[in-house]
Amino acid sequence: MRRFLFILMATAILAAPSWVLAEGGEDCGSAFLITALPFHDTGDTSDNVNDYDEACPYTGSTSPDVVYSFVPGVDMTVDLDLCDSSYDTKLYVYAGTCPDAGNPYACNDDDDTVCPAGEYKSYIGALSLTGGTTYYIVVDGYGGGGGAYDLDIYEVAPPDPILCPEASEWEQLVHNGSEVWSAATSDKSMADLYLVYENLFGLGAGTVTGLTWWGLDLANPWAEGEKAPVFEVIFYEDVAGAPGPVIYTEILTAARTELTESYAGYLLCEFTTTLAMSASVSAGAWVSIQGEIDPLNPDVWFLWMSAKEGQGDQESLQWDGTVLGATGYDRSLCIYGSFGTETPTPVPTATPTPEPTPTTSSCINHGDANLDGEVTAGDAQYTFGIALGSETPTPEEFCAADCNGDGEVTAGDAQGVFGMALGLNVCADPL
Repeated sequence: MRRFLFILMATAILAAPSWVLAEGGEDCGSAFLITALPFHDTGDTSDNVNDYDEACPYTGSTSPDVVYSFVPGVDMTVDLDLCDSSYDTKLYVYAGTCPDAGNPYACNDDDDTVCPAGEYKSYIGALSLTGGTTYYIVVDGYGGGGGAYDLDIYEVAPPDPILCPEASEWEQLVHNGSEVWSAATSDKSMADLYLVYENLFGLGAGTVTGLTWWGLDLANPWAEGEKAPVFEVIFYEDVAGAPGPVIYTEILTAARTELTESYAGYLLCEFTTTLAMSASVSAGAWVSIQGEIDPLNPDVWFLWMSAKEGQGDQESLQWDGTVLGATGYDRSLCIYGSFGTETPTPVPTATPTPEPTPTTSSCINHGDANLDGEVTAGDAQYTFGIALGSETPTPEEFCAADCNGDGEVTAGDAQGVFGMALGLNVCADPL
């Protein structure tokens, strides 16, 4: 529930309409084969049974469903439309495997941007298909509802890429809604304070003056929302491939622009801000962007959208309150400032309290960072705070938090301490 995926990319052919009026098959094994686009069909699910269900975002449906299949001859982009159906529909697509429970290629329950608002019809726009792959299109419903449906599938032009402003010095362009994408929660409104980090892969030392990034504002359960665009932005040094000591931190208000690009029925937002003071960063630094709590909309959360492949190192990290884990995607981001071979002039920044130097005599128990006599998830959280510079440990606590005994406390140590809390022998023996 913390992340999203879905969708893909493009090209084009034309064909005569395929008006078949044959209704979809009962299940994946009997799926009705679509042989050409554009395709139109009508049917009624009332005499079918409930075979499948996917969450987008609602779960627990017992509605009857029917299945179609399509194998494009070339890469293409298509729209799938149930807007003219007579009941509360749900529409999802499996790629290659059917069913693939919990892993739909695309899924939409209600669309109010193309279908009439408030009628709870389904629409998947700009879905990228790969030539030679079998796609299974499932026409389903919400709750237990079924009835007459009207399905249109037709080819469209791929969407234009969303670009960084010309002034940007470093960029990781955001995925289009027609591509496979991931949106990762990074917000203080979550009870567990979800936080996402992106490393500035390939960016040299320099001075950051501003940023642009993209994401979704979603309410729980997942639905379109809006909150005050107030964020905490933090830059960190890189320590062994993970965020280390804090370089700069600022709570700021960004300019928020809602775009027309749809991501599984949700509209993408663009955020742009200028830092109050320029941030001097070293090569390979990290940045986190986390939504602040909006008292008027406490259940709306910010989810940071992923970036297109081939721009960075295909990695960002997410702290979920317990574990720091890899997301498998870069995060969309544009950086403004001055970077190059010259050493930038230092500017005032928030300086973390220097970490105490551990001594071998102070190390009583690796992993027990708070020295309470046991290793728990609380020790992992405290260790992570030391790694970020937000906690000021005693020398004994620092040494116990230094899980791998290398003289530094990093996010990797926090992961090790958490593993130790689970009974895994992942920390170094006491010095």
